[in-house]
Amino acid sequence: MVFKIANKLFAVNLDIRTKISDTLIMTGNEFIKKIKKLLKMNLTTAKTTAKFTFPVQLTPDDNDGGYTVTFPDLPEAITQGDCITQCLTEAVDCLEEAIAARIDDNLPIPQPSLPKLGEYLVELPPTMVFKALLYLGLTENPLKS
Repeated sequence: MVFKIANKLFAVNLDIRTKISDTLIMTGNEFIKKIKKLLKMNLTTAKTTAKFTFPVQLTPDDNDGGYTVTFPDLPEAITQGDCITQCLTEAVDCLEEAIAARIDDNLPIPQPSLPKLGEYLVELPPTMVFKALLYLGLTENPLKS
């Protein structure tokens, strides 16, 4: 009974999201296939996100207060902020600009390293992720004229 209810809720949810009106009831096998497909999509999304999530170091600035923000994997990316929240917000913008500059200069985009104790993680915004993926795809398989 619980499986039937979950099955119907899943089908209705799919109907709302994808406008599939003929899938109100699925068999158990169809339900499992849909779940596996969604999990695979989410795993792919997670892998892509991880590829563009970089660790940042926040170093207290004793002279001016606040923090200096650096990226171990992108030495050119440096910013600052008065508090941790502002630093992480500035770090997202700094990361986006560093990746855009690497694309513009035709430089490689490094794989992010694993974060160390005390480091924070910053994700590249989705629009820049798409640009970076396109750039990586074109540099690996350039178009021939």
